[in-house]
Amino acid sequence: MDGDFWHGHPTRAKIPATRREWWKAKIEGNKKRDRMQNRLLRNNGWTVIRIWQHELTPKHLPKAMRKLRAAGLDF
Repeated sequence: MDGDFWHGHPTRAKIPATRREWWKAKIEGNKKRDRMQNRLLRNNGWTVIRIWQHELTPKHLPKAMRKLRAAGLDF
């Protein structure tokens, strides 16, 4: 599960007003690391499923469930 803030959700991550450049660099670094980890895992045969923090709320849970089912998980 990716935190909306820490992993830079495109519409939900809000950069704090103080130390904006530091925070931007921090979040971009996290996103770059996420892409690298995704690539590494996929290259080693893993299926990567990224679920956003907000998708675990009742309103958005159906979207998270669709992602899991699309990856072949059923429960």
